[in-house]
Amino acid sequence: MAHTNYISKYNVRIVSLLVLFLLVFTADSIIHSPQQIQYHYSKSQSYVFSSANYGNEEASLLLYKSLNDLYWLELSAQQGSGEGAFLWSQIPSNKYQEVWLQRAIQLQYAPAVLFQLQQLTRVKNWSEANQLLQNQNTLLQELPDSEIDQLTQLKEIIHLALVNDPINESDDIKNWAKTQLLDEPLVQLHKVRERHCNMVIQPVLEQPEFHQQALSYQTAFASSSISDLAICFNEPKYEPLLASLCRADSAGRASCTIDGLMHLSSMKRANVQNIESLFSHLLVITEQGEANVRGGIMLLDKNDDVSVFMHELTHWLGLVDEYPLSVSQANLRCETQAIKQLGHNVVVANAKTPQHEVEQLMGRKLYKTNTCNQQSRIASQEQTNVQAYKYFQAPSVMEYLDITLSTTYAQLIKDNLRWHQVNPVWFSLYEATEQSAASIRQAFITHAAVWGNGKALMYLADKSIKQRNFQQAKDLLYQAAEFGDADAQIKLGHAYLEGEWLNQNFSRSAFWYQRSAEQSHHFGLYFYGKCLEMGWGCEVSINDSLLYYQRAAMFGNSLAERRLEHHN
Repeated sequence: MAHTNYISKYNVRIVSLLVLFLLVFTADSIIHSPQQIQYHYSKSQSYVFSSANYGNEEASLLLYKSLNDLYWLELSAQQGSGEGAFLWSQIPSNKYQEVWLQRAIQLQYAPAVLFQLQQLTRVKNWSEANQLLQNQNTLLQELPDSEIDQLTQLKEIIHLALVNDPINESDDIKNWAKTQLLDEPLVQLHKVRERHCNMVIQPVLEQPEFHQQALSYQTAFASSSISDLAICFNEPKYEPLLASLCRADSAGRASCTIDGLMHLSSMKRANVQNIESLFSHLLVITEQGEANVRGGIMLLDKNDDVSVFMHELTHWLGLVDEYPLSVSQANLRCETQAIKQLGHNVVVANAKTPQHEVEQLMGRKLYKTNTCNQQSRIASQEQTNVQAYKYFQAPSVMEYLDITLSTTYAQLIKDNLRWHQVNPVWFSLYEATEQSAASIRQAFITHAAVWGNGKALMYLADKSIKQRNFQQAKDLLYQAAEFGDADAQIKLGHAYLEGEWLNQNFSRSAFWYQRSAEQSHHFGLYFYGKCLEMGWGCEVSINDSLLYYQRAAMFGNSLAERRLEHHN
């Protein structure tokens, strides 16, 4: 019985081997040519290994995707698969990535063309990107819907980079502008104040991977000695258009075409009717470019750490560099025949003025600094030179980036900060778009006024006066004046003195002139001196008037110089 079972088991094995032999023999006899192998693969994707080895690039690519074996990926690329060539070009160990990318483009693989467009855009090679776009436009239409939006975005970026005037006043921009115009800007101003944010920073990123960098700046501010200032941050936004709007200028500094910034979706989202969407300042993080601040825009690159951000933030808050400015900046800001304040921390005076006289006028000890050392001599009848002075002797963050913002400088900022003097991005855009439609510029200045900007409130007040809306003009000027805007205070002084659109009131005129003089505004000093001399709204005091004229003259006021000559 056992012997019989053994024979049965043996027979089963023999039969199994025979069946296997017959199957192999049958398969070899039926599928015996490359053509037949390819036929069967095309019908049922069977014999995939044989098909790949016989040169079928689709089979090779299928094996790579199934087995994640780079041998099959490289083989598919060599066999002429556009997708295989593109995927092979993305492998870091491949020494010839660029060669295979170009091969994928030659094989008319649309995603490879899209990738090349992205690369050319990233390095700002606009002419080559535009040429590729024109040559492959038909092929790119084959992209899946999920990538068409990205292609459209790239087209807009390339177009903006190639045109001379990036602000295309299209209907959507004009419609946006219409939504920004307000009959009562002060109502919106009070709503902004309810947010308890005097400055709201909107970070915009040229690349999405800069997101963590933007968050690190917010963390640095929160742990700094000025963290108690009412500065808020919006969520960082990736803005692909920055690739065409921002680049390094001839001096290596990050630079954006200011008028072109209007195309950013962040700008279009900001709406005075929706207070939560508003921001006052723009923080732009680009691929490359030396850090700098231009009005309400801060430009940093991907390599700028938190110390650079904090240094640039202090510029927004009114401090100036204590190391030499560039020649162009020094010529623009430093030249004076008298004495003027450059920032909360630096005063500049004509070099012929003795230091003790500058200290007497400023009411404090001063120390020479290098801010204006690059200032070139101006070709005029008389060669002039200047000397800058700082408030503190010790080295500071305004001179060395690796020094932390000290409590001394933090307190200097807090003591002197006037939010109406901090120009928001909207005022920068207003100044930079002189050739734009009036509705767009009006939208910018309205946004600036919503943030309490003194110049913007003054602009709207002047417009109200021209429209004979005197009550609104008065409200706007009072708002700016109460914020501490010296120009608004002087304008109210004039209005009450002249009595043309406000009822004449000498005492109120003298009050506002005096408020401006308290801020050492040279016209405020002069006009309050005039009130003291003439008895306009105050008791006559020639001696006191002369003191005000002298201070105004030291700040370069020619009218005060004439009054002093008259009394001499």
